[in-house]
Amino acid sequence: VVVVSLPALLGPFLHVSQFAFILILRLGRLFRLFRVLRFIPNLDHLVTGIRRALRASIGVFLALLLINLILAVMATLMFRDLDREHFGNPVVAGYSIFQVFTVEGWNEIAENLAERAAENSTMASPRVMVAGARIFFVVAVLIGGILGLSLANAVFVDEMMMDNTVILERKVDALTEEVRLLRKDLTRTRSP
Repeated sequence: VVVVSLPALLGPFLHVSQFAFILILRLGRLFRLFRVLRFIPNLDHLVTGIRRALRASIGVFLALLLINLILAVMATLMFRDLDREHFGNPVVAGYSIFQVFTVEGWNEIAENLAERAAENSTMASPRVMVAGARIFFVVAVLIGGILGLSLANAVFVDEMMMDNTVILERKVDALTEEVRLLRKDLTRTRSP
């Protein structure tokens, strides 16, 4: 890796920038830092929990992806003429809707769209379009941002904590059995 990246290191002196991408390969050496992970206690339980949580969350992630796709196509059809930057095609609209789902800057996108709709004189009823855009974004934030991501987080955390839940359930079952046996013994000693 070092020998291959030598031309890139000589680039500033020789004014050759074609080899600059090779420097990215040197970043691969940072993967050696993952060896530090072996010092984490119970790493195998953690990895098992993450695998289980990812498997359980796939359905929720696919549902969010489908909702994102549907809303992106709807947004492209409704807002393409007003805001090509965010809704020019379904791929760009999908990224914008994903940004809405993360509740990061969603109000800027919605307000920008509302301003453009209000300023657009070619529309028959800009007030209806502004109201429609605001309703669309509120629904998108509620469905994707609040409900969807909260559900994905809840499923993920629940599956990560499954090991603790199983252990506690076993303990409760053992205590229940002991209580049952104690009641049985008490009823035998009380009866004549």
